[in-house]
Amino acid sequence: MQILGIEEIEQLLDDIRIRVLEANRRGDLDKLLSSLGMHDLIEPQAQFGSRDGKIVVLGASDVHEDHLLAIAGKLGLDKNRFEFCLDYEAIQKYNFRKLQYSDKYRVVLVGPMPHSTAGTNDSGSAIADMEKHSELYPRIIRLTAGKNLKITKSGFKETLDSLVAENYI
Repeated sequence: MQILGIEEIEQLLDDIRIRVLEANRRGDLDKLLSSLGMHDLIEPQAQFGSRDGKIVVLGASDVHEDHLLAIAGKLGLDKNRFEFCLDYEAIQKYNFRKLQYSDKYRVVLVGPMPHSTAGTNDSGSAIADMEKHSELYPRIIRLTAGKNLKITKSGFKETLDSLVAENYI
């Protein structure tokens, strides 16, 4: 095993610092730390909301809000924790910025939505913007059926089950 000198250690630490800063800016700090066996150093999106914070569900849905709340209730989740915007046209006017840096929100579950929404900045869609700027938003989870974004009863239940099992919500 090679022993490094002080100058070599300082250069190595500078290189690591740059890689950590770049990964954080890209939103893949968790991937970098995992690859280094250091994933325990941070909890993804831990700075947003407490375990019992709001759960936001955004996306056009054929499943009615009452049905989704019934599923949440059966899982023991308080119905008052949920905030829904399930209308395609209402999503275009949804204020995504209210989710930024907010301790009120824990997770955002997203389904299909228009590409043209308020606050997408330089991204092609609100979902892409939230994922690209993950340091600004609570944890984002795509609700899918197959490969397509879709809010279904089973997908919603599976996602909530997973978050409960993970002790995230």
